[in-house]
Amino acid sequence: MTEVIERKTRTAETKHDADYVFYELTRSICPECRRVIDAHILLRNNKVYMRKRCPEHGRFAGLGTLVCRAPKSSSAASLTCTAAPDQAQLSTLQ
Repeated sequence: MTEVIERKTRTAETKHDADYVFYELTRSICPECRRVIDAHILLRNNKVYMRKRCPEHGRFAGLGTLVCRAPKSSSAASLTCTAAPDQAQLSTLQ
């Protein structure tokens, strides 16, 4: 019984909060083969990142821009935001 309690305590101590906020799931393309793949839009340190993984070429991450548009009518209270990755910032993750 003591071993089980010690094991649970050790596991709880090693957990950490993520340093990013998941914003949305979208579709993107692999920069190598142009295959359509899933991508995660992440917000970290007031910057937008796109993280994606191609089954053939591995993981990629890139710094992007969050473009927000105000609605045309003044009665609407919501913004429409789109994350746009900068292709020049795309890098391969190991």
